[in-house]
Amino acid sequence: MTAPAFCRKMIAPVCFVAVALISSLAARPAPSNNPDAPKYTIDEDCSAFAFSADGHVAYAVRRIYNWKKYTVEGDDLWTAAADGNKRKRIIDGERLVKTTDFHSYAIHQLSWSPDNRRLAIAETTEKINDTKRNDLFSGETIQLVDGDGRDITIQGAKEDENPFIGATQGTWLADGVTVAYLVEAVKPRLLYEIHTIQPTTGKSTKLFPDHLFAGVAFDAAHSTAFAVERDKGVDGPTDLVWLDLANNLHTRVSAIQSYQGQLTISPSGKRVGFFRDGDYLEVRDITTQTKAGGIVLRVGYGRFEWSPDERYILLKRGPETRSGNLVWIRIADGDFIPALHDLVYRDFHISPDGRWIGLEEVGKRIVKVYSMSAFLPQ
Repeated sequence: MTAPAFCRKMIAPVCFVAVALISSLAARPAPSNNPDAPKYTIDEDCSAFAFSADGHVAYAVRRIYNWKKYTVEGDDLWTAAADGNKRKRIIDGERLVKTTDFHSYAIHQLSWSPDNRRLAIAETTEKINDTKRNDLFSGETIQLVDGDGRDITIQGAKEDENPFIGATQGTWLADGVTVAYLVEAVKPRLLYEIHTIQPTTGKSTKLFPDHLFAGVAFDAAHSTAFAVERDKGVDGPTDLVWLDLANNLHTRVSAIQSYQGQLTISPSGKRVGFFRDGDYLEVRDITTQTKAGGIVLRVGYGRFEWSPDERYILLKRGPETRSGNLVWIRIADGDFIPALHDLVYRDFHISPDGRWIGLEEVGKRIVKVYSMSAFLPQ
């Protein structure tokens, strides 16, 4: 049966459009399903990077300048959207260090506020104390900025009264106005005090004044922390404690043995992990365990983060500041599962929402961001 004339007139244009559409689609590259293909790449020499709760990334780019008779470092700070676009330099390091007085700084850690609007920047800085003797001051400090890189200053604080001189591990708490940080109490980096400050009022507080901590893991979204407490003699009893930073409440969880470092909270806040006796990683479920010990795994020392479902940890073997290969460790039985083709990386971070993983390469510290689901153990 022959189609009516008006139908034949309609069929031809429709066929032409369909063919054109197919040709157009064929000309475009198909979306990649290759798990080895990064979502995006930060092709810079990154000294530090961090994901926000909504997937944005902040990254510091290492910059070295010759200025007058000095060689100075003034790192840039950039942010990018969750898809890697809308990249913006929010701190220009060259503008900051090329001033009338010598000033050099290097960014080595970044931390987003829970509301994704502010950053705490850990820096190593150098300044001249005495220009005649060329006397240099060098030390750790914390800088606070908003999402556009504008300084958040401490109300009423003078430069020589900066509360962040010597401070480390700065963290914005859930109220968006309070910053918690650590101050070294027993050198070298053995025990710390916990302090808070509200930049808008200048109010500062030393929390838990009778307690010292070998390690602190902040849960910023809940204004709490887990910490490893020990006495000033260092060789006394060691306890795992839970801290309510907003209300200055201290709760002992249990005793622990031979704490070595890397105290880390799981995404849910219900589990903690830490190294003891060098090669042993202990995982404790706070909701079910009190005085009893946790799961102990012999894995070799390193830096680790949790998988989103908290069934695995991803471990970079070796010292925190050294490159190493990555391996998944199943917490239930301690099984090792090769990760990321057993390649060596300088560092890594998993985003707070568990969607992304950033891998910092060796050499020029390029950061590649991948979908986390492509690398989770099956």
